[in-house]
Amino acid sequence: DKELHSGWLKKRSRHGIWQKRLFLLDASSLTYYSKRPHTFQLTDWKDCIADAGSTSGQFMILFEGTAPEVFPERRLQAHAAFVSPLVLMA
Repeated sequence: DKELHSGWLKKRSRHGIWQKRLFLLDASSLTYYSKRPHTFQLTDWKDCIADAGSTSGQFMILFEGTAPEVFPERRLQAHAAFVSPLVLMA
């Protein structure tokens, strides 16, 4: 699919460490890259929730579905503070 947006965000690991990752959004999926790509289908996307108590740009991306990478629920915690904003690539 054609890339719609890409850019750097920080993603919180399961150990609570913020890690800079390249994210790519296309018409059907969201992928972030570390040692390997981690792809989530947008059909499994449920919500994107801003952290109301934070002024640092933190938010959570929530996926739900039957796919192994999201079953039963997968939450990605991210923030955009001090990182290059997503750039429109269309």
